[in-house]
Amino acid sequence: MSEFNIRPFIEDDYPAVLEIRNASYPRPAYTLEEFSFLDRQGAPKCKFKRWVVEQDGSLVGYGGYWQHPWIYHPQKFDLAIVVARNYRKRGIGSTLYDTTVSEVTAFDPILFRCSAYEEEPDSMKFAEKRGFTEALRLGSAHLDVNACDLTPYEELEKKLTSEGIRFTAFPELESDPDRNRKLFELEKDVCRDIPGEDNFDNVDFDTFVKDGLGRPDLLHDFFTVALDGDRYVGMCFVGLNAADNTLKQYLTGVRSEYRSRGIALALKARVIALAKKRGHPLIETLNDVENAPMLAVNNRLGFQPQPQWVYYEKKC
Repeated sequence: MSEFNIRPFIEDDYPAVLEIRNASYPRPAYTLEEFSFLDRQGAPKCKFKRWVVEQDGSLVGYGGYWQHPWIYHPQKFDLAIVVARNYRKRGIGSTLYDTTVSEVTAFDPILFRCSAYEEEPDSMKFAEKRGFTEALRLGSAHLDVNACDLTPYEELEKKLTSEGIRFTAFPELESDPDRNRKLFELEKDVCRDIPGEDNFDNVDFDTFVKDGLGRPDLLHDFFTVALDGDRYVGMCFVGLNAADNTLKQYLTGVRSEYRSRGIALALKARVIALAKKRGHPLIETLNDVENAPMLAVNNRLGFQPQPQWVYYEKKC
């Protein structure tokens, strides 16, 4: 076995890096467009750098740091170390980690974050061995669209409509000149109650439009908004897994004063009904395991729990 070589990531490395990423992580599988888009989020404010490792003539791992615009703090960094399965436990991950930490130290960091899939215990041990401690867990859940019975919820939207709540898709709001600004304020409001989103107030409007509304996998006709008159009170972001025609249900949120009325349930039911009509076989979502109200909504609709993502933190 030859020695491995570490070097800075270049644009031409994207296909090989993406292949390792999709083989190493569970759903969703990213497309090249989606993966490169995530790298560019928050630029130029958010710092980002990656290294790759070559061995035996192939790219076998990558690692680096980045800052996510939705939880941006100038001294907090997310780290990612990913090594192809056949090349693990050879010191490659350790070298990538040491290189990353050495480089990011120049920015005077106060916190590192990373994540691991609970079905990959070696990844969890890798983080814990380096002083990371568990901060939160996100539970993945999948819904078999065709098996979902929406009959119990057929009258829910009618009831809410009679109470003054109406539901509409993102494109249908184009005539509202303040649409994007209202969505920005709505997301800021609902994110204050989401664990791990404590820095969302640092997200500026232009970043929200470019990196939120402009993400390449966002399905605009699935993106549903609940309104009370002209006020935006609830939302449900939905993206497409292009590889297999399944859906990713991102943020579903309702303003606190409108909760416990079934609005979130109605938003999700609308998405499921449209997924049935369009032939999308599966919807997947992620929620904090402590988010009991949203988990209850998912359970009612028939979402089935999957292995969890464990998010770690390490104070510097």
